[in-house]
Amino acid sequence: FPAKIVYWIILYGVGLLSEIYYKSANEDLNVHTCVGGVGSRMLNAMCAFKSFSSKGQKWSDQTQPISSSELFEGMCSVLETHMVNDVLDDMEVAQLVACMMDNLDKDIRDGTVSMVEFVQTATGNEVLDLAH
Repeated sequence: FPAKIVYWIILYGVGLLSEIYYKSANEDLNVHTCVGGVGSRMLNAMCAFKSFSSKGQKWSDQTQPISSSELFEGMCSVLETHMVNDVLDDMEVAQLVACMMDNLDKDIRDGTVSMVEFVQTATGNEVLDLAH
């Protein structure tokens, strides 16, 4: 019984921390939406590794959108081990990319993904919301 009271206080009675705890405790799972976030984070990890390993490159404010074919190429690189081991084939990766594009290409629906769209999707599944 005391644990339920503490649980209720944590979920509803401590302001901003309650919002965070509540989101974490009552997280909705939408697989279709989560695929975009998971795939984006996988690509982020690959890009971060490549940027750290290719010293001397400079960050640019002028970023070009990513096409679905570039996204497919990146996901094939990220999932190479799974493809080589016949866990995934090209069609399955293409389906993942199509699902990702549904979530990534939110603004204009032009078949490309802007940096803003990519960052929003990559961080959209987080419990913490920097907007608060």
